[in-house]
Amino acid sequence: LETVDRLKSAHPDFTFTTDIIVGFPGETDYDFAETLDVMNEVAFAKVHMFPYSDRERTRANLYPNKVPTDVIKQRKAALMQQAEAQSFRLREAYVGRRMWVLTESLDSQDPEWITGHTDNFLRVKLPAEGLEPNELVAVELIENQPDGLLGRVCSACQEKAS
Repeated sequence: LETVDRLKSAHPDFTFTTDIIVGFPGETDYDFAETLDVMNEVAFAKVHMFPYSDRERTRANLYPNKVPTDVIKQRKAALMQQAEAQSFRLREAYVGRRMWVLTESLDSQDPEWITGHTDNFLRVKLPAEGLEPNELVAVELIENQPDGLLGRVCSACQEKAS
């Protein structure tokens, strides 16, 4: 956690993502509580969470102290709830800011929108009109939504985007 603190001190907009396996054989209640504590300290921008499941021909398949499926499901739900709340709070601090966004792809659900990411990996959704994937655009972040930030292209603010 010292490295996280140093990076955040040097670059206040630095964000972190992580992958977490919930319910790995031998995981105790204490271990899971420690995971939640670290999540609180780091405040990850994104958490990729995977529930453990046995796979044939892997060492972990042979490990003792399997975590019951119902416990894995409970831990997964608790972890995802915390991760989503933390990510939302982290993004809230960016509403009203101007940042550069690299556009990536049209929204598969609604092609009138294009998605991209800021340089610190915050997901941003923009009106697609006049934009193509792989463009770097200055954006004003106008709203925090459950799945990321909503922005608008701000051609007048290119000098001010951080």
